[in-house]
Amino acid sequence: MKELQFFDGRAFRELTDRDIQRYHRLFPRPRGTITGEWTPGYMAEIWTPFLLKRAAPEVRVLAILRDPLERYRSAATHNLQFRHSGELDRDAYALGLYHDHLRRLVHVFGRERILVLQLERCRANPRAELRRT
Repeated sequence: MKELQFFDGRAFRELTDRDIQRYHRLFPRPRGTITGEWTPGYMAEIWTPFLLKRAAPEVRVLAILRDPLERYRSAATHNLQFRHSGELDRDAYALGLYHDHLRRLVHVFGRERILVLQLERCRANPRAELRRT
């Protein structure tokens, strides 16, 4: 599944040891391999980095940023298709406040645990960006 959204809706609910065990079971992996999840909404959710650090203290975070205008268009289109909400402009805009989101990630995980990539570079030269990763 592309987006687990495991931490969605947990802002006001304690993350229990049982929740953490359930989270870890989502990532079976053979020795020597890396696994993880891809949930773009985690960047904008204030509570998620703190919960993620509790669930996976050794986590490495990969933040892939996209041209903010293209990201806005994509989010607005998605919201129109699936939400039919008048709140779509504010939600779509908030997701692109990369400075705020990255500052929070650095505060929680430290700069050494975060790799920031640019989506357009990943598309243009996937092998080089994969090597960086």
